[in-house]
Amino acid sequence: MEILQKHSSEAQVWEEAEEFIRLFHRENPQSGDPRARLAAVRAELAETGTYRHTPEELVHGARVAWRNSNRCIGRLYWNSLRVRDRRGLTDAEDIAAECFEHLREATNGGRVRPTITVFAPEAPDRPGPLIWSEQLVRYAGYGDHPSITVGDARNRQLTEALLRFGWAGGPGTPFDLLPLVVQGVDDKPRWFDTPADAVLEVPIRHPDDRDDWSDWGLRWHAVPAISNMCLEIGGIHYTAAPFNGWYMGTEIGARNLADTDRYNLLPAVARRLGLDVSSDRSLWCWTPSTGPGSPSPTTTPSPGASSRTWSARSARGARWARTGPGSSRRSPVRPPPSSTGPTRTGRARPRTSTTTVRGNGPGDGTWSRPSVTVGLGTDPGRRRGAPVDGAHSTDHGGGHRAYIGSFTSGGGRGVLTAAVDPATGALTPLSTEGSLPDPSYLALDPATGVLYAVSETERGAAGAFRPTAEGLAPLGTPVPVGGSGPTHLSLAGRRLLTANYTSGSVSSLPLAADGSLRGPAAVLEYEGSGPDPDRQAGPHAHQVLPDPAGRWVLGVDLGTDAVRVCAPDPADGRLRVHARVALRAGSGPRHLAFHPAGAVVYVLHELEPLLTVCRWNADAGRLDPLAEVPVAPEGAPEGVRAFPSAITVSPDGRFLWAAVRGADALVTFSLAGGPEEPRPTGTVGCGGHWPRDLAADPSGRRLYAANERSGDVTWFEVDPRTGHPARTGSLPVPAASCVVFGGLPA
Repeated sequence: MEILQKHSSEAQVWEEAEEFIRLFHRENPQSGDPRARLAAVRAELAETGTYRHTPEELVHGARVAWRNSNRCIGRLYWNSLRVRDRRGLTDAEDIAAECFEHLREATNGGRVRPTITVFAPEAPDRPGPLIWSEQLVRYAGYGDHPSITVGDARNRQLTEALLRFGWAGGPGTPFDLLPLVVQGVDDKPRWFDTPADAVLEVPIRHPDDRDDWSDWGLRWHAVPAISNMCLEIGGIHYTAAPFNGWYMGTEIGARNLADTDRYNLLPAVARRLGLDVSSDRSLWCWTPSTGPGSPSPTTTPSPGASSRTWSARSARGARWARTGPGSSRRSPVRPPPSSTGPTRTGRARPRTSTTTVRGNGPGDGTWSRPSVTVGLGTDPGRRRGAPVDGAHSTDHGGGHRAYIGSFTSGGGRGVLTAAVDPATGALTPLSTEGSLPDPSYLALDPATGVLYAVSETERGAAGAFRPTAEGLAPLGTPVPVGGSGPTHLSLAGRRLLTANYTSGSVSSLPLAADGSLRGPAAVLEYEGSGPDPDRQAGPHAHQVLPDPAGRWVLGVDLGTDAVRVCAPDPADGRLRVHARVALRAGSGPRHLAFHPAGAVVYVLHELEPLLTVCRWNADAGRLDPLAEVPVAPEGAPEGVRAFPSAITVSPDGRFLWAAVRGADALVTFSLAGGPEEPRPTGTVGCGGHWPRDLAADPSGRRLYAANERSGDVTWFEVDPRTGHPARTGSLPVPAASCVVFGGLPA
């Protein structure tokens, strides 16, 4: 049994090691072919049960762990992280000394530098060292009363434990430095006094100097060095790896000094400002009936302090881990210190946050959910495709018609016009317009009602259609776009833009007064390639979209991992590149969507299931990546690759949804924390196979998924509170590829 477990562990380490080594060589081409390194790692694993990272691999792995930490805003500077390699140290005294040196180097005379120090990893024959302190710098919390604390109430139990185990305590101020608690490889936990010269503290005063607050002695330490995290790189666990970025002023003022389970200074500050804090109903507004006071902040209520337990806190951005189907997420909690002193019994690795590492490469997922194509959801008595009462009602928040594109080369019949039931969202087919081959993507001009479609063929074309009582009628003849395989189109003023995937270009076509298309097309050819030889041998324009202000055009290029910001030439409509924004190598960006407020952009990646959150500056035409968020469908079987395909944001800006092929799922993100902080909250099946497109109706009450390989469109009611979609019906549409909504013809 022990042999089987050992081999299973080695197999898991090898799987993660191979994934990381390939990523390292892909992002560091100067390292050469990874095959020799992989062979060496495999041999070392077979002999010892583990392997040792090269110094370059350690540096890159630590930086990528920070890069992948979607909760840390400072990760934009991941490539500047200083990595201190101290893997040879296992003794508690040596580790403590290096931790204090870490603080000195990171402080850098006040110009704080992001730094990580990496100590010895776990090995098959021994555990790794541990740093029990939550951060390298922590303030003590003293108190004889269970609900009153002098200092930081968060650290009260740690303070009491240290006092029991021999620490004499500090002067008794609210800002006494706690010792650092370290456990060596073959030792019990030991505490070490924190040298004053290792800690830079910043006095806190009123910014306008309108009042002298010096009598409070407020201050805070300059370097937030998280120390109880586990850094995981390619299957190797570095159990002691203290890391620091920078503090945000709001974190100190609004959290550390204000939270009720920390210093809880808000009531004292309010009283000093003369506010009435006797009732929360007043929202602590100033009243002349109370004069300024000067309560001391040294004793602060800390509700619940007496029941706090000694447990590891999640470290932001410190785990390099394989997540998703088949992964192992380790998040044990440390045992509380006993009255007889810390021992080795019950030892556990610190709790860690999780980030995502996924490989790139070609290939489609092979697993699919069963296709469900029966029923209209809310009324089981209706037959699929039967006439729906009220389908043409003008009182409808979601549009009166749906237009559905399809691949005629895959069995589709062209562009389907369907009536939309205003009460249920159910679709009823009206007619099909089949004159344009492979109309895979559609765009509607809301002013004229004219519908435009690309012909995703080798020769590449675009067509225009006018709405009729029965459906659609061609408006003029299709016009060549000057590129092959157009996959997306959009309207920008009086021009139609197309993204030509196969040829790696974007085109601009003029519109006539009646909305018909004119040529020739003005074409912008992209250049470059990406690390995936099968999918990124050259540029692949996958989407082109104007910004909400209509001044800029953004083009998403899957082949070169970039978004290009272009400025249209007012003379000829030709697009000229203003800026090229590089995204993660090998991630294959596919589509983007703007938040309704217009200042945030979400980029969805196909080759790596990620969502990149960007800030958009419309005045400067500047797109700044801020964070990456994994798009990880819950419940997908092991071994199934996820290929995100479409993204849509609710009209009210509260939710975001992504369709994922392979997993055949829809992932919901909440934007309750702000547009720049999407948080995944749930996954549902798409109701078919290979969802190529996902559209919200204009009301945001329903979602529609075009499932290409199962040949249907499924629709979902959106829970207005959670944003979670619930499937309510489907309509067979062979080779469905796109859904857009419009009104009735005038």
